[in-house]
Amino acid sequence: MERTYIILKILDYVKDKNKIGYDEILRYFQRRNNMNNLIIELNDCIFDLIIEGILKIGIVYSYDSCSCEYFIDKEKLMTKMSYENSIAS
Repeated sequence: MERTYIILKILDYVKDKNKIGYDEILRYFQRRNNMNNLIIELNDCIFDLIIEGILKIGIVYSYDSCSCEYFIDKEKLMTKMSYENSIAS
């Protein structure tokens, strides 16, 4: 499975959402792509992308210590994009 494909699917999925739990991303891929056999590869790839700093492509993660899960935080994403746009202009 290509990382680019995963990144594009995640970006497409989070477009209109506020917070997306890591488990929800996995469920989405499992439903949409019938990826039961590839879920471990997907799991590894998503965590690699988190570790590598997915900020390059515009996704911002936060960590919820209560549920011990990462989630994509739309507020942080919008703040980051506004900041980058102000630097560019």
